[in-house]
Amino acid sequence: MDLRHIPSRPGPSAGSPAPFPALGAGRQNPAAALAPVRPERVGAAHGLLRAAGFEANLHHSAVVAEVAARLAWQTVSWAGRAAARYPILASAAVALAVMVCRHQGFLDPARRRAGAVSLKETAAPLLERFAAASEDHALTRGRLVAVEAAGSATTEQFAARRLARTHAALTPTQLREALAADGARIPATRLKPR
Repeated sequence: MDLRHIPSRPGPSAGSPAPFPALGAGRQNPAAALAPVRPERVGAAHGLLRAAGFEANLHHSAVVAEVAARLAWQTVSWAGRAAARYPILASAAVALAVMVCRHQGFLDPARRRAGAVSLKETAAPLLERFAAASEDHALTRGRLVAVEAAGSATTEQFAARRLARTHAALTPTQLREALAADGARIPATRLKPR
C-alpha cells in the first residue's frame, strides 16, 4: 500500500458532531474527556489487568523456582561426583563444615527453633497476600463470561473459528479434515465458496 496516496478523512459537516468529541473537549476541560467512559468498564478492565498481573507474577515465580531447582540439582550432583572422585577430601570438607557450624552455634536446637519461628512469622504475611491475590484472581476469572449464540454453531461459524486458529488459507478438503479432527463432521461440498 502506498502511504503517499491515502485519502484524507472528510471533516465533520455543519450538523454532525466531531468524530472524537472527547479529544477536543479534553483540551479545555479534562473532566469532559472522561465523560463517555463508563465506570463499570473501568472496574472490569482494572480487574482483568489485576488478574493478568497475578498470572504473570505466578509465571515469573515458577520460572525463578525452576531455575533455582536446576541450579541446586546441578550443585548437588557436582558435589556428589566430586565426593565420589575425591572421598578423603570430601570427608575432610564435611568435617570442617560441621566444626564451623558447631562453633557458630548453627547446630544448637534452641537456635534452630528460633529460626523456624522467625521464618514462620516472616512467611505468614506473604502467604496471606498470596491467598488474597488468589481469591481476587478467582473472583475476576469467575466474572468473565463467554457469549455464545443460542443453539449449535453453524457451518460458517465452525469454518470461521478453524480458519481463525489456522492463520492460513485452506482448501475445502483441508478445512473438512481439520474440522473432522475438531469433531465436526461437515461434507466438503458444504464448504465450497458461494
